[in-house]
Amino acid sequence: MNAAIEQRDREAEEIMREKHDRYTKMIKKVESNTGMLRSNMNNLLADRDKRVARMEQEMKEQQAAHQAELKKTKQEEQRRREKEEREKAPQRQRQAPVAAKKTEFALYSLTIANGNYMCINQKLIQGNCTYPARCQDSTWIIAASLGDDGTWIAAYSDGRWERSSLQADIPTS
Repeated sequence: MNAAIEQRDREAEEIMREKHDRYTKMIKKVESNTGMLRSNMNNLLADRDKRVARMEQEMKEQQAAHQAELKKTKQEEQRRREKEEREKAPQRQRQAPVAAKKTEFALYSLTIANGNYMCINQKLIQGNCTYPARCQDSTWIIAASLGDDGTWIAAYSDGRWERSSLQADIPTS
C-alpha cells in the first residue's frame, strides 16, 4: 500500500510538474507580451506627442502668417485711405466754403408791389411804405424786396436778413 501511495505521489508530482512548467511558460509569454505592449504603447504615445507638437507648431506658423497678412492688409487699407485723403485734399481746398463775407449788392435796389415802392442806394432811401424798417440797431437797410401779397424781405448792412412774419403785420394804405 505504501508502494501504491508512493506510485500515486510520483504520478501526481509528475502531473503537477508538467502543469507547473506549462504555467511557467504561459506566464513568461504573458510577461513578454506585456513588455511588447508597453513598448508599443510608449512608441505610440511618443509618436502622438510628436504629431501634437508638429501640429501646434504648424498652427503657430499659420497664426503668425495670418497675423502678418492681416497687418499687411490693414497697412494697405490705411495707405489707400491716406492716398484718397491726399487726392481729396486739393478738391476740398477748392471746394472749401469761403468764410461768409458781407454780401455785395448793386448800387441801387428798386422794388415795387401793389402800389408800394422802395428805392435804395448808398446815400438815399426813398419810398412810399414804412416797412421794412430803414434803420435797425444802427444798421441801415441795403436791399429790399416787396411781395405782391404785402410780404417783404430786407438785408441790412451788418449782414442780417429780416422778413415779414405775417401779412397782417403789414400796414395797409
